[in-house]
Order: sequence, then C-alpha cells, then structure tokens
Amino acid sequence: RIAVTHQQVDLTIDRVGGLLALQQSGVAMTLLGECGWAHDQERFAGRTAGGPTRGAVIGVHADDAAVLGFLDAALRTRGLGLHDVTLRVLAPQDLAGDFIQGRLDWLVVEEPFAGDVLSRGAHRLAIPADLPGCIPLAFAGRSDVVATIPPADLVLIFRGWIQATCWMADPLNAKACRALLVERTLIDPQDGPAALAMAAAVRNHDPVALAERNRPEGGLAGYLVRSAELLTATKRLSRPIDAMAMVDTAALRTALAP
Repeated sequence: RIAVTHQQVDLTIDRVGGLLALQQSGVAMTLLGECGWAHDQERFAGRTAGGPTRGAVIGVHADDAAVLGFLDAALRTRGLGLHDVTLRVLAPQDLAGDFIQGRLDWLVVEEPFAGDVLSRGAHRLAIPADLPGCIPLAFAGRSDVVATIPPADLVLIFRGWIQATCWMADPLNAKACRALLVERTLIDPQDGPAALAMAAAVRNHDPVALAERNRPEGGLAGYLVRSAELLTATKRLSRPIDAMAMVDTAALRTALAP
C-alpha cells in the first residue's frame, strides 16, 4: 500500500478493506474489479472452542474494513456483533505474544503468527473460507494513475489474468504452478508447505464468478456499501465512501466478453 500511495506501482491486487483504508486516509482509489476471496490466511482464534461472550476483549492486527468485516461475520454466527466486544489493535507478533503470555484470550491474526498461537493451544474459531466473500480482493490503483492507463491496456491485462488463473485452477498444472510460486517468490525452495499455503490463501474467481461479482451493481459495489455501514457503526468512517464512483469494472467486463 505504501507503493500505491507513492506511485511506485500503477496497479495492485489487495483486500478491498485495505484499499478502503487507503481511501479513508485521503488517497483517491479506483477499484477495477473483484478478482477473488481470501480463503485461508486470516484466523479468528481463542482460548476456548466456545468462543467469546459479550464484553470480551478481542485483539486485531488492523481495524480496517477487511478485518472488521471478517470478525463481525464470525461473531454473528455466534449471536454477537462488533458492538458486543472491545477491540484492541496490536502488531501481529504482539497479538501472538499476548495470547501466549495469557494477557489476551481472543484474537484475529494472520499467518505465520496464527500458527504460533494454534500450536500453543488456541482454538480456531473461523477463517474467511467459513464465511465466503467476507474478505474480497480486487484490482485497483490510485484514481489519478488509473486515469492515465489506456482502457485497451487494461483489457489486455485482464485477459492475461483470466487466462493465468484458469491455467492455475487446472489440476494438471498444479506441479508447474507450485514451481512458479517457488521460483518467483521468496519461498524457500525446500519449503513445500509454504508454497501450498500461499496457493491456498486466496481463491481466484473463475470467469463466471468474475462476471457476476463485477456487474455495475454487483457484489463488489455491495461490499463497499456494507463496509461503509460497518465503519459508520463502529465510528471509524473518516471520509464518505461513494461505491458507484469508486468502482469501474468496464475493462474487466470487456475482457470477459466472448
């Protein structure tokens, strides 16, 4: 996100809640299309399998719309909501340390820190895969930068993305896909589980889901509206969120056309 803010990259793929955090900080953002859902990266974990009760303190590594939306959805499956608990924002390593030292009973934390608390007896209460769509990811860029990119170029980028994700989804390409992950990232070539974990962290949309989620008034715009409501309810909204103005999926929808 620092690279986006300082125009070191033209486009990014990030959690929509994180993109909204940029918008809330004053960086005008254009969302070009939802491309997938977080699947297995975030963990809501706790001291007991029964989960928190009203008045509980829950540690979170961020209080943006992505984390808040995930936690709120997880709490609602247990008859609670964000209004029933107190949030404490800490760095991921501090969350894990406070849990291990007995100073915190409930937390939302990412890997690899989630693995630390789970190995110390924490119970996994929810992951994004349990609540489909609670943490969507999208292509986006600073609005002023996106405005300089020819629409035809965006269409070509999306066509390449669609072809690549369809190739990755084919089980026949699993071995080659893992080799690419190891070759093109900082994963230790000997750490097979790390490569599998990276591949499992996100579920990319197939062309049918891309078309459905990126209709002019589809799932992406709806998520922005719900996020604005959540940030308002938790008194974290610092700037208005105009969902229709922020979303421009025209190039993606053109790339999907036969």
